[in-house]
Amino acid sequence: RVWCGPGNAMYLSDGLFAAASDLARECEVGLHTHCSENLHEVSVFTSERSIEPVTWLANLNVLGPEVSLAHCVHLSDDEVAVLADTGVHVVHNPISNSYLGSGTMPLRRYLDAGVHIAAGTDGSAVYAEDMFEVTGFRGKEEISRPYEFEIELTSLRQDAELDPLLESKV
Repeated sequence: RVWCGPGNAMYLSDGLFAAASDLARECEVGLHTHCSENLHEVSVFTSERSIEPVTWLANLNVLGPEVSLAHCVHLSDDEVAVLADTGVHVVHNPISNSYLGSGTMPLRRYLDAGVHIAAGTDGSAVYAEDMFEVTGFRGKEEISRPYEFEIELTSLRQDAELDPLLESKV
């Protein structure tokens, strides 16, 4: 199934993002974009628009359970609350974030707030596309336990209970 993916929220106008959202709803598909990946991106966005990225998306009325946002490494408490309230799925890309130096997503903080989290690779632009690596599978003995996996790698380790089948819809 194809989703609308209008690039990174940082580079889009209100009209373009709203049109992408309208198209996704019309076609009954999801909407995916990147958001708040690194501190520079967030700083530029907020200085140019005088609003936080997730708040901007909320004001455009484009957030909901059919929306996924990649990264979301640097969010305020208010933004986290908006994501939890709207049912948005945040796609956590731990290998990409580490490789690009984007920072460490505060996964436990988001889960505790009720944000839906899915695991991702960030595509072919970075180090790895292997979802087994991203989700922390280390060998065949772990593949036999698909409901119990680690999503964090190296220094990003945290305990998280994510159901890969439920979140795979993202």
